[in-house]
Amino acid sequence: MTLEELIGRAAIAIDNARLYRSLQREIVRSREAEEHLQDASRRKDEFLAMLSHELRNPLARSATRRADAPARSARAEANTWRGDIIDRQVAQLRAPGRRAARRLAHQPGQ
Repeated sequence: MTLEELIGRAAIAIDNARLYRSLQREIVRSREAEEHLQDASRRKDEFLAMLSHELRNPLARSATRRADAPARSARAEANTWRGDIIDRQVAQLRAPGRRAARRLAHQPGQ
């Protein structure tokens, strides 16, 4: 083997080592990015679960508050007036869901 061949092989070996090191760094970056994306996806899923729970039954808080509202003598009229407003709002918000359920129940072919 001549000196030129040896130098050529050494240059190839050095290039391969640099490529290998670069590849290892890229693998580490890729894994870190994947972990970051998985964490973001997990946080998104938790947020959507909480949001869907709140949207599923947004009227529970108002309806419960209305049912638990005390009817004190001095505030009875104001409580009745407020309670009537809450009752109407709850009924209006529930109506579209009930209409949709009736439509689905009366669809032919099901």
